Amino acid sequence: MKLLKKKNVYILTNCFTGSNGEQFTIKLKKLKSAKHLGQTTRGIIAYGMNYGYNYNTPSGYFNIKPTDMDFSEYLQYEGKGVVPEYPLDFNHDWIAQTLEVIATENN
Repeated sequence: MKLLKKKNVYILTNCFTGSNGEQFTIKLKKLKSAKHLGQTTRGIIAYGMNYGYNYNTPSGYFNIKPTDMDFSEYLQYEGKGVVPEYPLDFNHDWIAQTLEVIATENN
């Protein structure tokens, strides 16, 4: 993050961006020079497993894998995703659209 503080950062996400990609997007968006472009992310951000414990229910019909990581700071994005500041048109080249945003900001 220290390396990026003084740089212009353009974050591109689509609807398949999830988990740590979403968490990193949120961290990057806190930088003054960061711009988030693309689509809203997937919204699978607030839960995770380090150890992957499994528990069978007494009936034997279900297996439970509880989360063992605390990502409660991201609960507001769970199931909703991270919305970009600059939505990009899915039917046009995203790089060209991003370059247009960069050119507009640099004028």
